[in-house]
Amino acid sequence: MTTTTADFLATVPLFSGLDRSELQRFGEMTREKFYPRGSVILFENDPGDSLFVVRQGRVKVVLIGEDGREVILGVPLLFNKANIDQYDF
Repeated sequence: MTTTTADFLATVPLFSGLDRSELQRFGEMTREKFYPRGSVILFENDPGDSLFVVRQGRVKVVLIGEDGREVILGVPLLFNKANIDQYDF
């Protein structure tokens, strides 16, 4: 049994206030993408015009601090460029 995009979105707390028809309309506007392990999904200077919802697997959000060391911000379910930009290293 496959889970539709609307069914999946209904499990995401951010979308809990949407009814079924709104979830279906929103789901129709989404694009599902698959990334191999170790892929870079976005870079620090990319525009913040997308929202990523992790349906399967994990994403590690990493920035490079002023000292050149890798700083792991976390393993989110939901993220966008604007959320990452709030950190100042």
